[in-house]
Amino acid sequence: MAEFAQPFPDAEFVVRSGAGHFPWLDDAAWFVTATAGFLE
Repeated sequence: MAEFAQPFPDAEFVVRSGAGHFPWLDDAAWFVTATAGFLE
């Protein structure tokens, strides 16, 4: 997935250690913070 972010100059590739297929369930607070930062 990191390769897909490379063409975008403002992209940030983020990996949540221990997350599975549903990061919004595995660690909802982290997911909201990461997503909100992206949307700002």
